[in-house]
Amino acid sequence: QTQFPSQKLEPDMAATGIIKSRDFLSHIGYYVHATVVGRRLLNQSMVGCGRIKFLNGRMLTTEASDTKKTPLYDFHVQHGGKIVPFAGWALPVQYTGSGLVQEHLHTRDECSLFDVSHMLQFTLSNVGCVKIAGIDGCFLARGGYTGEDGFEISVPSEYCTKIAEELLKHPEVKLAGLGARDSLRLEAGLCLYGNDIDEDTTPVEAGLAWTIGKARRVAGNFPGSNTILKQLNERPLRKRVGLISTGPPARGGTKIFSSNDEEIGMITSGSPSPSLKKNIAMGYVASTFCKVGTEVQLQVRKKKGILNIENIFDFPYVKYFTEQ
Repeated sequence: QTQFPSQKLEPDMAATGIIKSRDFLSHIGYYVHATVVGRRLLNQSMVGCGRIKFLNGRMLTTEASDTKKTPLYDFHVQHGGKIVPFAGWALPVQYTGSGLVQEHLHTRDECSLFDVSHMLQFTLSNVGCVKIAGIDGCFLARGGYTGEDGFEISVPSEYCTKIAEELLKHPEVKLAGLGARDSLRLEAGLCLYGNDIDEDTTPVEAGLAWTIGKARRVAGNFPGSNTILKQLNERPLRKRVGLISTGPPARGGTKIFSSNDEEIGMITSGSPSPSLKKNIAMGYVASTFCKVGTEVQLQVRKKKGILNIENIFDFPYVKYFTEQ
């Protein structure tokens, strides 16, 4: 529940004042790719809710009795979704007959449809709605959590399955799950809350200082401003960096060492990259080691391997808006 100024809305769409958005709306990620004829559907941020546990940077859910179902749960089961608990929700990690790699590559080459209806939603005043597939009261947002330009559609929950089925009638559209969502966003150098950023991470450390507008910097009256403004003017103690490695992939919690065996940081997310056919990762290192090209070591399965720091913002799909 999130507190917003009171606004009169349709009773089946949202509550007044306090919006219990998961009870009323469903998100479907719907994307358009400028270089592909047709429709491109990719995923949006998988932000969880409720009680969440973490272990070595990995997000774990609570007991099965706490797991909630999205409005598309039955739709996923009918289409062969392999359901797993994620941040308190029952969601498909992949689909029978495809798999993570196939779903990832199909998203890059064609179109994929993701369920993001477990995300927190909110309503802004004086924002118009659109009609989609003959359904009134739909809202569009433009995000893109996979390294692709895109749009998200919010629709009344009772119509989300109808729209999903309509989208699947297009031959280029396939379903994709949490596994592909994670490898896609990692290729784009995008953070997952709870893994790569949390309440103890500043935007400066995470390489997200661009989210702090000039007016806010001048006013300096936002939460955490004393620490953040100091880091902008000086230098944070740690910085988020990218890594490309060979051999076994480095996962969240993997330690990062200097060339002199000094522990200097930790991996927060890592996996094989289906597009690059290499292992990619992101994590935090002491700022003195964050320069691109700096030689570091990763300890994977009790063995250390040498590699160089990469610019997280030079990953292949990061500059998707400008490249297209």
